[in-house]
Amino acid sequence: MDLLIINAKRMWSQDRSSLGYGAITIATYLHSKGHKVFLLDDNSQYRNYSFEDYCRFIEDKHPKMVGFSVTALNAAKSYDLARSLKNRYPNLFLIAGGFHSCDAGDEIVEQGFDIVFRGEAEISCDKFLNIIKGHITKFNIPVKKKRDLIEKMSQIPGLLFNQDGGIVNTGNPTVLENLDEIPFINFDIFNLNDFVKKKSDHHNVTNVVISQRGCPFRCNFCKSEILPNIVRGASAKHVFEELKYRYEKFGIDLFRIEDANFTIMRKKMHDFCELMISSGMSKKISLWIQSGVTIRLSSAELNQMRKANIVVFGIGVERFDNECRKKMRKAGSGEVALEFVRKVYESGIKTNLSILLNTPFESNETLERESILMSNALPFVSFFHIAFIMPFPGTEYYKKESKHYEWYLNKSMMDYNISYYENAYVITTPALHYNPFEHSAEIMTKILAFNERFHKSGGLRFSSSLVYKVCFRADLFLAKGSFYLNKISVKLERAIFAPILTLKIYGYKLFYNRFVMKHD
Repeated sequence: MDLLIINAKRMWSQDRSSLGYGAITIATYLHSKGHKVFLLDDNSQYRNYSFEDYCRFIEDKHPKMVGFSVTALNAAKSYDLARSLKNRYPNLFLIAGGFHSCDAGDEIVEQGFDIVFRGEAEISCDKFLNIIKGHITKFNIPVKKKRDLIEKMSQIPGLLFNQDGGIVNTGNPTVLENLDEIPFINFDIFNLNDFVKKKSDHHNVTNVVISQRGCPFRCNFCKSEILPNIVRGASAKHVFEELKYRYEKFGIDLFRIEDANFTIMRKKMHDFCELMISSGMSKKISLWIQSGVTIRLSSAELNQMRKANIVVFGIGVERFDNECRKKMRKAGSGEVALEFVRKVYESGIKTNLSILLNTPFESNETLERESILMSNALPFVSFFHIAFIMPFPGTEYYKKESKHYEWYLNKSMMDYNISYYENAYVITTPALHYNPFEHSAEIMTKILAFNERFHKSGGLRFSSSLVYKVCFRADLFLAKGSFYLNKISVKLERAIFAPILTLKIYGYKLFYNRFVMKHD
């Protein structure tokens, strides 16, 4: 084996399986170039990999190198594991990449990795492997002392490594212009059996497709400043054929196309929908897409999307209030956002609105204004997905002088197990637990109440099924019990609600497939 890639456990994700799409994408690409690659992803709800598990795998497969896919949410786990592996195998050659490398590459290098790949790494990693793998035997030889190899590595754009007491930065990586060059995701080169035990387990694992890169917008809560502002995407035919391939391979009929702005590449959108309709695949699979509000869609376009069996349209509103939108550098006005939502909803497609709370400027006034505007939008909303801002590296909100700098390396964050309440109300970041912007207790309480109110009012509209509504209300009832018990004893809450949460997770996937991803 040339390369073992590890995607370490992410914080705040113990309640769900979620495949690292970046890691499996680069593994697929490198495998297609003739490199022997395997991905071990430790983000399954069924299994947690121990240090000894990794060691047994390494000693059995003898990879020439071990790579880590690093994000802010798994950085601490990645660093700990990398140090432990280096202690066990001092000559083990360690490389790293991942989203965190875009803005914290030096930090990763300083953790003892031999090579770090910045940003999109398909081309740079392929070139690197072609140069280096012939010089490495089991558990490495000291290649960094070989000047000819150092010189060759220095010619590959997108690398960071330590040399002579300093960090060598070879510049921005060369990126793939044609994303059709990435083959269909190869699920045979990762630990799929740890993720999928039954058909519904394919949710968030094999049913996710990302075919687009880059973003023209510059929202300050996002890593947009480090993303290419030119949007690139695989062709409509490539995306369609991959969906068809997965449908035939796994028998799954619900897919999430998680391109940030599905509608921004307009011709691709039209061509894809036409392929879905003309092939008859629209009668076999249901689709979830997402986009912003500034790409205006005609009634004819929305009708075509519905015929293509796009069931849920995730819409990145973030805030309706124009003052907040301006502070967040969101394109378009609240009025434009509302009109977009109304038009999509009235076309017969379910609307799943993304709303962001816990901004640095959150106040009683901003919450009150947003509450009124969201109430006005409610008749056109199928669900509110409310998220809570954390200051991630690479965003404007992340301040080096803050006492919360490098919060993602905080052990209490790394080891935190979420409560049933947090699962039920879809609280997927440590923001409310950690309070990084140091809001008053009053504001944090109001943010929590805001989330409860609109999660409930939106959630009850996601399906007209009576069974769905009864189960949704029961989930929220249990969540309140979890909330108050958690205040008395965290350990007691976990002991009582952990088994219930496990059952709920199994049931959620079935309910999502049966009720959410169906037209009412």
